[in-house]
Amino acid sequence: MSYNLVVFGGGPAGYTAALRGATLGAKVALIEKSELGGLCLNKGCIPTKTFYHAASLKGNIKKMPRWGISVKEEGFNFEKVADKKEFVISALRKGIDYLLKARKVDFFKGEGTLVSPSKIKVGEDILETENILIATGTYAAFPSFLTPDGKGILSSDDILNLRALPSSLLVVGAGVMGLEFASIFRAFGTEVSVVEIMPEILPLEDPVLAVELKKLLVRQGLKFYTNARLEEMKYVEDKVSVSILTSDGRQELQFEKVLIATGRKPLLPVGSKEIGLTTNNTDTLFTKEDLSTDVKGIYCAGDVTSKIQLAHIATHMGLAAVENALLKKSNPVDLTVIPRVTYTLPPLALTGLTLKEATEAGYNAKRVTCPWSAIGMALVEEVRDGFLSMTVEEGSDRILGVQILGEEAPNLIGEGTVLVQERMTLQQLSEIIHPHPTLGEIYMEAGEIGRGLALHFFQPIN
Repeated sequence: MSYNLVVFGGGPAGYTAALRGATLGAKVALIEKSELGGLCLNKGCIPTKTFYHAASLKGNIKKMPRWGISVKEEGFNFEKVADKKEFVISALRKGIDYLLKARKVDFFKGEGTLVSPSKIKVGEDILETENILIATGTYAAFPSFLTPDGKGILSSDDILNLRALPSSLLVVGAGVMGLEFASIFRAFGTEVSVVEIMPEILPLEDPVLAVELKKLLVRQGLKFYTNARLEEMKYVEDKVSVSILTSDGRQELQFEKVLIATGRKPLLPVGSKEIGLTTNNTDTLFTKEDLSTDVKGIYCAGDVTSKIQLAHIATHMGLAAVENALLKKSNPVDLTVIPRVTYTLPPLALTGLTLKEATEAGYNAKRVTCPWSAIGMALVEEVRDGFLSMTVEEGSDRILGVQILGEEAPNLIGEGTVLVQERMTLQQLSEIIHPHPTLGEIYMEAGEIGRGLALHFFQPIN
């Protein structure tokens, strides 16, 4: 069988690239050894955010009596949430399958082996192709003494498959994945603790943002052990007993479940190194700026590269890579402005540079901050925790980054991405009319604060 393009991996980078290739008139094959949608749809973004939405709905019930709405909360049925998660996954997976068939993309379920730069073996089938896109993603990686067993010690896959809500949970790792699960299960009613070896949560983000988010999570009842090390885990009857070494000494604690929320490693197709593909020092596949590799006709996209591991970045890369391959272009892929979200309650969303990143990059920059308390709609919706801040270059007033902690941050960060990517200034932001009353007005208010012309926030006149 002969193709113009064969795609390895049916996740966000792979299936979208296959659809784009077919739309461009190419004969396309897609190989996936597991389920369509990849990690994001089946074991990551979508199931986690289904849980997140349930947690948000549960939280809203507590507000209703203040609005004169009587709700009899008879309990929380976690099993129904799990059923809803499976329904959402199944519906979206069927949608991808329909689109692939509609665009006449040939789907091969199985593990593909790279035989040569133009030949792939899947089961008994041999596929010959002009171009290959590798989008095989990553797999969960664990330190040897923190290996999940699927019983009391869980991976992120395991916790998504639970049918009963644990009474207590220890999350190992306070990165994005760990904090999301910690926040969600606390909202569900589980007693949650988090242990992190670094001095602060979200160690890869701006420490100012991490500290502010931590304050809100602690107020909700989460317990944190930062600058701490998990040294031992063992079963004591039906509990997991852990030994945590902190600055205050060793603590012995017991939990019903322990979630190991550590990192992931790239999943390379069989035969990658044999046909000449090279890796970076992180074992990710080496790519040039146009996402081509050092083997002619082979491109890479998504988490298997050394780029940021986010589904929307994977999709962006997949589309760019397939257009470069099929249209014989070599357009570089610009990943300098990347929106990223941590789905805690409340969520944190960022785009562009934080003040710390801007300073390290050599900018003379400042932070401009507007609290939600300055926005009327935030009072209406009872979402006054948090703020919007902007990283602004001194002198030019160019917006270098936006950070939002608070309700609707994942949806509001899109405007911030446009502001940063289009190199807009505070003056230009002030010329954009924002509808009232909305949460989005916080952009206008923050811009006016940055110009020393605050409207609904007291700012002393120099």
